[in-house]
Amino acid sequence: MTKKMNLQTISQKRKTLAQLLSMEGEPIMMRLKKGKWYSAFEYKGRWIGVSLDAYKGEPSKAHLNLSDVIRDCREGRVPNGTRKKIRLLKPEKPFRKEYADVRRNYIDPFFGEMKPNELTLTLIEQYIESRWGRNKDGNLQAMERTLKTEMMVLRQLVESVDENFNFHKRLLKDLKYVSLYRDLLQPLTREQIDMAWEQAKKARGGADFKRAFWIMVWTGMEAKDICDLRPKHFVNIKGEDWLIKDRHKTMLQKTTTVIKVPVLPEFKKILSEVPVPLDKNAPYFPNMDNDSCNKAIGKWFDRAGLEGYGSKYLRRHLGELALDLGQSETWVQQALGHAFDSKVTRKYMRVREGSMIDVFQKIANHG
Repeated sequence: MTKKMNLQTISQKRKTLAQLLSMEGEPIMMRLKKGKWYSAFEYKGRWIGVSLDAYKGEPSKAHLNLSDVIRDCREGRVPNGTRKKIRLLKPEKPFRKEYADVRRNYIDPFFGEMKPNELTLTLIEQYIESRWGRNKDGNLQAMERTLKTEMMVLRQLVESVDENFNFHKRLLKDLKYVSLYRDLLQPLTREQIDMAWEQAKKARGGADFKRAFWIMVWTGMEAKDICDLRPKHFVNIKGEDWLIKDRHKTMLQKTTTVIKVPVLPEFKKILSEVPVPLDKNAPYFPNMDNDSCNKAIGKWFDRAGLEGYGSKYLRRHLGELALDLGQSETWVQQALGHAFDSKVTRKYMRVREGSMIDVFQKIANHG
């Protein structure tokens, strides 16, 4: 026979606990169902129904677990969420395919049986070692961009049940490893960019992708920031038009950085082809998303016989061209919206072979 238990009727010995397990003057109910304790109640307009992870003969355990549920409610967490195994967590917004694959292939096999509260820096280090091992000096090593993606997936799983988890501070702040980099292709030349553009012109549709292609060339912006361009980001300073906006925050980035670039005629012409939203907070490209844009541009380079090139190389093109024109790493860092202490900027500053030949020729002639 199913029993109902009102916590206000428990023994005097547990009166303090009963008071703890009451909120806003309403008693919290515990119910037995098929030999296990459950709780179902309304809290601040939201219906909460959870298992108390205790059998019929374990009322004390049920009481304690119920107090944890209440604490979760008060602190803004999903009730019992941080005590669920990571493989059972379900973010409100499902992962798109590439991130779902990361979860299935890497996150769940290693972290799946753990609970968010059990995650530690040591576990993250063990995960990295299982993926990439250590170098000859015994230091952890990792493909940086791949690790960032995998940690982003883990972070989103954890924050789906505790938005105040503070993933970076708790797990990544003191993480140290040696970055491994894939060999970069040679810097793009203007001729190669034109070859990809010829393929773009042959493609049906994708007008916004084609505009994004040239915005990348002229500003060095990434697709994610182009998708977010809004009228409010454009300002006039002393008679000159500027684009000023916060750069999208990347996985391990600790602070927000700012993109600030002049709106030159080439950039202005592209924007003139797009209707200006009446709402200054509305995006110029509401129907374009980051992944689709990057894939389209990658296909144009592939069709031009330039496999491996894509959006990132258009962004690097600006940095490398600036280097050829004598600009410093600090200049490139600021133009691309990198953090002041970023180690990534140097990847955007590879010397072009043609430029090196010219300089050596000048040295030879000088001698």
